[in-house]
Amino acid sequence: MKRQTIIKLFSSYLKENDLAIFAGNNICREAFFNDREGNFYIEDETGIGLSLALGIAMCADKRVFIFCDDYYLLKELSASVHIALSKCKNIFLVVLVSGEYQYSGHNPTIFNEINTPKSMMFGMGFITNDYTKHFSNAQRAKEVKNILKNLYGPLFIVIYVDLGENKKAGEIGLTIMERVERLTGFLSVEGTSSYVPQDINFSFKGKGKE
Repeated sequence: MKRQTIIKLFSSYLKENDLAIFAGNNICREAFFNDREGNFYIEDETGIGLSLALGIAMCADKRVFIFCDDYYLLKELSASVHIALSKCKNIFLVVLVSGEYQYSGHNPTIFNEINTPKSMMFGMGFITNDYTKHFSNAQRAKEVKNILKNLYGPLFIVIYVDLGENKKAGEIGLTIMERVERLTGFLSVEGTSSYVPQDINFSFKGKGKE
């Protein structure tokens, strides 16, 4: 499935008070086709998106989803380690893997050369999920809506996407100031859909006397 289609479907499954941060030039332009109040766009390619998402997650009561391509993750692996070690239950890193630098000549990334990327992220401290099969078609993708209800982080979600990009994607129709003002207003509204897992009791003691 194409990246823009996955973004469109995934965004439609988010709760109204979920924050979605999109990091990277092309992914921001494609996401803006289905803009929502809780979207924030960082076209800057210097890699501040992951750190910003973590900073917000640590200070806000909302679920924070950060969407980026595999090349962006590779540039910001150090920031992803901080996300994993933060133990924030409300942050979710969604990586859309195309295996190429779509914004600069379609050169290949090294992501697919990593033997076990999900194991690597798990070793950092993430819970890891692979939704590639769910997004094999629109019907199966609906299953993700129910999965998202009970997520808790820090969670690493990987989705392998089909090659190709939307060449019709235009500029984002919001200035930097407008984006910041909208983000500030969105974060000031109370409400969260964070799932709080119940403590698991591993005690096998009976009710009788020991």
